[in-house]
Amino acid sequence: MTTLVPERRKGNLPAEVTSFIGRRRELSQVRDASSGTGWSLYAGWAGVGKTRLALHLAADLQRSFTDGVWLAELSVLRNAELAARTVAASLGLPDEATGDPVDAQPAPRHPSPRRLATLPVLIVIFFD
Repeated sequence: MTTLVPERRKGNLPAEVTSFIGRRRELSQVRDASSGTGWSLYAGWAGVGKTRLALHLAADLQRSFTDGVWLAELSVLRNAELAARTVAASLGLPDEATGDPVDAQPAPRHPSPRRLATLPVLIVIFFD
């Protein structure tokens, strides 16, 4: 008997715990808009589904990014100077000043800083 082991993805996206229904038109528009530039910006009223749409699209695109898809939450920051450090921590990258990990628990299967500059990585950043 063969046991199938689910493929482990690189990154730190939260698991989707509910079904994603509809929004095909929006997904297609965002996919088309970001394909040429490599980035997208979602703007709109609170509660319209920007975060859900971005996370679903990022999960769909995971296979396209060799070193994974990583989520950096900036919405909780009250000091803009912490943005770069927060993104680095989300990626599990070492702190440049000390060479120590930014976070005591490294992100799962995080990309190395050198590989990050040369291989496809998608970073999803949320802010208010």
